[in-house]
Amino acid sequence: MVDLDAVSHNVSELVALAGGAQLLAVVKADGYGHGAVPVAQAAIEAGAKWLGVAMVEEGAQLRDAGITEPILVLSEPSLDSFEDAFDLELTPTIYHRDAVHVAAAAALGRGGSSARWAVQLKVDTGMHRVGMSPAEVRDVAADVLASEALVLGGVFSHLAVADDPGRPETDEQVQRFERVLATLRDAGIDPGITHIANSAGAIAHPRTRRDLVRCGISLYGIAPSPALTGMVELRPVMSVTAEVSHTLTVHAGGGHRLRPDPPLRRGHPCRGASCGVRGRSASQLRPRRRRGDPRRRASGGSGSGHDGSDDGGGRTAGRDRGDHRPTW
Repeated sequence: MVDLDAVSHNVSELVALAGGAQLLAVVKADGYGHGAVPVAQAAIEAGAKWLGVAMVEEGAQLRDAGITEPILVLSEPSLDSFEDAFDLELTPTIYHRDAVHVAAAAALGRGGSSARWAVQLKVDTGMHRVGMSPAEVRDVAADVLASEALVLGGVFSHLAVADDPGRPETDEQVQRFERVLATLRDAGIDPGITHIANSAGAIAHPRTRRDLVRCGISLYGIAPSPALTGMVELRPVMSVTAEVSHTLTVHAGGGHRLRPDPPLRRGHPCRGASCGVRGRSASQLRPRRRRGDPRRRASGGSGSGHDGSDDGGGRTAGRDRGDHRPTW
């Protein structure tokens, strides 16, 4: 189940944390499986000013749903999709010089001589995933400005290990990023909005918040790492429930890994590894009883699982009669 009220809560908390920085809600990969459109709508209503996607097709889905807020395509689109990105009024990311020329041609071809399309440049300051090198940024920015159809809307980077507060690499990346921006300004180039903070940066590194923070994992109620748990109040957005198909009592010394004392009453939910649920400790599942139904339902928060596998059954082979402590 997806709790959109939890999305709203998390966005409100993150907006307050970000101070004057705007919030970009990352809804790529169908909102990480939570549903891109409803999550985007809830995030916008709660204060998000931007949305982030990975592909032009994902941006099209949001536009088809009537969403008009700015959408940043976080990876450089394929060269044959720039025209679609322009038609959809998406903001493309660029980190190759040939993409600048393709974007300009798309804007002129689709929008005519009056077209002014804002693009953003991504620089690799240490993540080593995608982005141009710091040495390339000034020339690529100059290409954008030389085009009559493009506007430099922003420059950004991505933090690699901000979820580990003790690592020095985050400060090193911020310093590289600031040097890139200084180089642009020295050349008379306005970088537009600048951003480098992901969820971990927004939560643990105030210096990184700048004009915009891009929140993905925290939007869905999960701290980026155990070290950051509790630094902002987050509520898990997804929970998983399942019928319990079998119950049994495990006596002291009766298990291979679990050796309970006193005995435990255990249940086997009808969801497991074959459904994509990772095995976890039974203590992470909470029993719930539906009104009028003697069977129990096992539920877990975002990312929760259990230590059994899916048996495909829906029957209740046993019931908890309250004679032992129930665990699910």
